[in-house]
Amino acid sequence: MTSNSNLTSVSEFGRYVRSDDNSSSGENIIENIRSINWEPVKETAVAVGKAVFVGVAVAATAVAVVGVGMFLASIVGTSALVTGATLIVGSAIASWFNGKDDGGKS
Repeated sequence: MTSNSNLTSVSEFGRYVRSDDNSSSGENIIENIRSINWEPVKETAVAVGKAVFVGVAVAATAVAVVGVGMFLASIVGTSALVTGATLIVGSAIASWFNGKDDGGKS
């Protein structure tokens, strides 16, 4: 059986198996698979894996940054709300005390 180590695609592999007179044998098919140059496939798989990993890492970082930003915004918003409410209530109390008749003592 001849071996071709320059096969780089599935379609080439299919043509190679079909051209083999004994291709019905499982052993020959395995031999043909082993004879394929898998290096380009490995390189592509590694590149895709790295790209997916980087994409997931970037997305997770973005979600974390947005989450922290929303958390900080809620704290700032809450403190502003409390500050505003305090000013309103304090102003109302001050107005009430200033308007109260103390019998001319002040």
